Amino acid sequence: MAWALRDDASNTAGAISFNRDSLSDTPGMTIVEIADDLAMAVLTGQRSMAHVWQDPPPLVPITDEWLGYTDSYPAMMSDRDVRALAKLAKLLPANAVVVEVGSRLGGSARIMADNAADIHCLYCIDVEWSLPDSPGMQDPAMQRMSPRWRMEDHNSCYAFARSYLGDLPFVSLIPTDSPGGVGWLGDPVDMVYEDSNHHNPHFERNLRHWLPRIRPGGIMAGHDYSRNWRDVVSTVDAIAAERGAELHVDGTVWWFIV
Repeated sequence: MAWALRDDASNTAGAISFNRDSLSDTPGMTIVEIADDLAMAVLTGQRSMAHVWQDPPPLVPITDEWLGYTDSYPAMMSDRDVRALAKLAKLLPANAVVVEVGSRLGGSARIMADNAADIHCLYCIDVEWSLPDSPGMQDPAMQRMSPRWRMEDHNSCYAFARSYLGDLPFVSLIPTDSPGGVGWLGDPVDMVYEDSNHHNPHFERNLRHWLPRIRPGGIMAGHDYSRNWRDVVSTVDAIAAERGAELHVDGTVWWFIV
């Protein structure tokens, strides 16, 4: 049994909890009982707060022809996305500090490493790496990449990434959640590349956690700015507008200067 605090004006959830006593009625808000599976879907980022009582808009189907995964790197990116990320990496200053959230197989980390002039530290963060059953290995996309990258030789995404990036001494693989597990990282960074949970509230919370940690003139960037990821588009648009930053999109890679 779970409960949500409903905003009566917008019919969206302001908070969700499995403990009713942790929620309190306020003017314009009502505590409503909801199903456990619905609460879990919201708390794990599979459904947004805006769609607890409203059906989410239909997603535009992703087709192989439209997405076109690259063969150059073990990443769910098109060749155009690879070129866009490589171009961003070339903008990094010497001795750069970079954070990637949602590294999975390490393909995008390798793209940045291959194209940046001088990376001092590249922190690769992925919560899936901390899970014993590595659900990402069951992703159909992984099965498609398996012949090219010999996925069958590894029992988890973490094991693959560790092997694939093992020759790069400046790379640190961090099996934890962001932002919850990375409070220890307080040093300014030159670029953050976000490619983890694409659903709100998690996506927006992650961006807002990292933005103050980026040096002035640094880069906030990410992947999957497309019709299939509506929370990515709306949140990135809103934050860029809020900051008066010029938003750039190439393929489905997005970025703006902080």
